[in-house]
Amino acid sequence: MLKKIIALTLVMIMLFSTNAFASTFFIDSRAFIEARKGVMVKIPALMYHKVSDNPAEFNDFVVTSQMLAEDFAEIKARGYSPVFASEYFEIKKHTENLLDNHNYKIVAEFFRKNPKPIIITFDDGYKGIYTNALPLMKEYNFKVNFYICGELIDKMNPEYCTWEEIKALNESGLAEIGNHTYALHAKTRDELAPMYQSDFSAILADINKNRAVIKEKTGIDSTVFSFPYGLYDINAIAGLKNAGYRAFISTDFRVNRVDDKHVTLGRFNRDSQVSTKDFFDLVDRKCNEI
Repeated sequence: MLKKIIALTLVMIMLFSTNAFASTFFIDSRAFIEARKGVMVKIPALMYHKVSDNPAEFNDFVVTSQMLAEDFAEIKARGYSPVFASEYFEIKKHTENLLDNHNYKIVAEFFRKNPKPIIITFDDGYKGIYTNALPLMKEYNFKVNFYICGELIDKMNPEYCTWEEIKALNESGLAEIGNHTYALHAKTRDELAPMYQSDFSAILADINKNRAVIKEKTGIDSTVFSFPYGLYDINAIAGLKNAGYRAFISTDFRVNRVDDKHVTLGRFNRDSQVSTKDFFDLVDRKCNEI
């Protein structure tokens, strides 16, 4: 009897081991290959700020309404597929253990739908995101990311959106609303930088205030954060992760890959000094660099 029990136990162990082996090594090879190709894809992110047709305002952080329309047409013509920043970071998480059946199938499906992803972002909350970007988003069915400074909206400055307009963006289904601090962007870069070391608690309090205000005004509980001036460090990101933030947007001048080691999204700033063709030639060139 004991021998039968031992033999049965050994058979069960062998069966369990075989199933575990099969689930690990006998994979959907087509999906896995697609996922492996996907993680090598270079993904650019574009950084916009203000849309203005006033020549006196043309600078490194402004585009005209015509340029924005030309940019959206160029994005489509070059075969890009706009995605949300949160989608990028979610897929990035799944590449950490790509061999897992659940992970590689999700990654493969993302790149089937988006063979040439691009991330379009707007910082601050200027009026043009509603008057200019939203109609183009609907025309092209493009997903676009917006990082809002709550104080600028609360002050009802006509240069910036109203909360009702931010809600309309969100209700389009094509917008992802993110956090860009409540009031800290009013500080200069030199004023803000030392606070990361001396008073990060004040930075975090302001960021959390903006998260609460965005949720109160729009119903959106955003965990996407864009750093003012692109200022960040590892300790700041760790603190924000502990506070529940899951996607981090920088101004680093680089392309992105879901398997890279960067914890922030790099972006290419768009300004009015460069033509649409020249700008996207630069983006494509950076994506094709080895």
